[in-house]
Amino acid sequence: MVIVSDAHKSIENGFNTVYEIAEHGLCAFHLLKNLKKNHKSLPMEDSFNKCARAYTPLEFEYYMRQLEQLSPSMRHELEAVGRHKWARAFFKRKRYQVITTNISESMNSTLKKQRELPVMGLLESIRSLIQKWFYERRTKWRFQRTQLSIYAEDMIRESLAQSRSMNIYPVDQHEFEVHHRKEQFVVNILNRTCSCRQWDLDLIPCSYACIALSTRNLNLHLYTDKFYYVSNLINLYKKRTCPIGTVNQIRNTHQGGNDGILPPHVKRPAGRPKKKRFTSFLEKKASVRCSRCGKGHNCRSCKEPI
Repeated sequence: MVIVSDAHKSIENGFNTVYEIAEHGLCAFHLLKNLKKNHKSLPMEDSFNKCARAYTPLEFEYYMRQLEQLSPSMRHELEAVGRHKWARAFFKRKRYQVITTNISESMNSTLKKQRELPVMGLLESIRSLIQKWFYERRTKWRFQRTQLSIYAEDMIRESLAQSRSMNIYPVDQHEFEVHHRKEQFVVNILNRTCSCRQWDLDLIPCSYACIALSTRNLNLHLYTDKFYYVSNLINLYKKRTCPIGTVNQIRNTHQGGNDGILPPHVKRPAGRPKKKRFTSFLEKKASVRCSRCGKGHNCRSCKEPI
């Protein structure tokens, strides 16, 4: 199991207690925001993203040196965090393409209005949403005619297109040397490895592996991990999320006494409750401009003469 979150210390302490065998990874987007606080107005986005998504330590070091040229202290800050927590090349387990926490951020955005409901209403809205998603995905993958998922099929199709301009030289029955421009890569189809490490980490044949497998007339789907199979996705969404009914239909299992769960004793803070989250300085704030006078208000409330 791999858990990806921001660098908040309480999250790391919580998952270390509950999920002792899980590996903790840091969100690259949140780490980039922390870097920009200390190194403002530096063009670091492209180099940092390529550094976080690099497959090999050599590729990682190439983009890390680009960051070091922008600011020498940037390497020390990233090394202090731990490269094994945010860089794919040094992560201890399979992280696939999950580099950020966009999935959880999308879930928070979906439940923006539901968070204002009482606890029972919030749980029921989450259950109803999961029921809808499971039904849609169950129906989608049941009628899927390909053996692999759409994402894996697109990745293999793109790798095959890239492999057409490569030269391959067999070493033995299982090992091949692939030349592409000025680079050389070693592919072992028996161990399912490639020196570019894309096949090793994503478990989908890379472009160098595709040309090696095609040379032996082997099926590329059989050398793709079961994780990307449509049959695996069907089994993932086959369970139903059953409705629980209204609050009055829920059976009360409490036997009485003073050991029941009571609401916590909290003191309501002063002021109106905040509904919007605190935005980062990296996020662009929408500015309203009047189409008539150009000032910062809506044209419907503009008092300037026409």
